[in-house]
Amino acid sequence: MRGDFTPPRVTLSLDDPAAHRWDAIIARFNATIWAAVAEIEQDPTYKVGLALAAKIPWHGDYLPPEHWEEIQAISRVSNIPAGTLLMLNILYDLTTFDHSSRKACTSIVAATSDGSPVHGRNLDYGLVGAMKNITAIIDWQSGGKTVFSSVSFLGTVNFNTVVRAGGWSLSHDERDAGPLIEDLLDTFLRQRVVTFSMIRELAASAPSYAAALSRLSEAELDAPSYFILAGIAPGEGAVLTRDRDGLADAYTLQPAADPPRWYVLETNYDRWAQPDADDNRRAVAERSLAAAGGAAASLSAGGLWSVLSQTHCNASAGERPTLNSETVYTALMQPGAAGDPLLRVKVRDPSPPVQCLP
Repeated sequence: MRGDFTPPRVTLSLDDPAAHRWDAIIARFNATIWAAVAEIEQDPTYKVGLALAAKIPWHGDYLPPEHWEEIQAISRVSNIPAGTLLMLNILYDLTTFDHSSRKACTSIVAATSDGSPVHGRNLDYGLVGAMKNITAIIDWQSGGKTVFSSVSFLGTVNFNTVVRAGGWSLSHDERDAGPLIEDLLDTFLRQRVVTFSMIRELAASAPSYAAALSRLSEAELDAPSYFILAGIAPGEGAVLTRDRDGLADAYTLQPAADPPRWYVLETNYDRWAQPDADDNRRAVAERSLAAAGGAAASLSAGGLWSVLSQTHCNASAGERPTLNSETVYTALMQPGAAGDPLLRVKVRDPSPPVQCLP
């Protein structure tokens, strides 16, 4: 039996001053955060960059001012250099480029029997050992009420999985496209807001699926991305393929089509392009969705969880399972579930490594 576990769930008040709103959370998990940072710092891909970042006297122009103030406060409480924390908060924007090929994440939005969307994602990444123990659900509150809930990594102030009560849910998948120099120029010279901070600002300000869809389609980004978005009404589901400066493609649920498009799927590849020869998670997910949805062309929340937990595939055909040895967590979301958002999260145990079962 796999050793999956539910991550801790904590509350953060946006009404508290930015300089202190993380104090209790960081104090509680400080040892765990230190252990994760130490593991990341030993990874040869990140070792040199994090060592340099810890010594540079950074300023806050690369993040919204409030986010930078929070990072400085986390540094004060944890004694982790602010430069190290900054780099962990902008890591995505510095590591997504053509030929990066990180093979990270599967996201799906599917119609349920009543047409309302259910949204699920696996977050996969090579730093799975460090990331699983700092995974947490954070309920971001104002006036004593939860405005949105994120799946976050403790020590960071932004995120790429979030559900806004009564409005929408979002997962973000890596898109490797374009030259690395563009990532660096957009982040450090043009100083565009980094991707995960943009998502956090969106969660705080966009009340509806339509508002979130518009913003995600038009925002200037400093790295290419896939945004997978679900709402609460039938047909509210989309995969947005984003370049830095504009929308490359929007692929949406089409319940009235013949046949209906009852799910949308993203596995780190443009939908018109072939997956890498050893990373065809798309075929595995499509086959699982067809079997689970059947003639009803719909899926329950439990059915989507099963699709994201699939370990059967054909390795000789280049397939890779949706649940694999780099899966950090699986999240299931329904922003309009019975008036309250559903957010179910399990950290997946990558040991022993998941095999591609026949």
